[in-house]
Amino acid sequence: LLIRVPGKQRRPDALLPALANAGVPVIDTGPLFEDPSERARLQLPDGHWSPAGHRAAAELLAETLRSLGCERVRLPALSRA
Repeated sequence: LLIRVPGKQRRPDALLPALANAGVPVIDTGPLFEDPSERARLQLPDGHWSPAGHRAAAELLAETLRSLGCERVRLPALSRA
């Protein structure tokens, strides 16, 4: 899992091809945060993920694991409490 938020890490784009070439599956969360309006929804003002950001990353992780053959990956329903 590569957690990449624009402006927070140095040169992650160099790391992605290297991992792919080594056969390491990569889950890049960076695209989740590219749209400024989505970033505002997914990230708190202090830079940490909001609950919606955690959910989006979990959905991306689950989707990737299923694509790798982990058929039993299911996310719990969201609590509205």
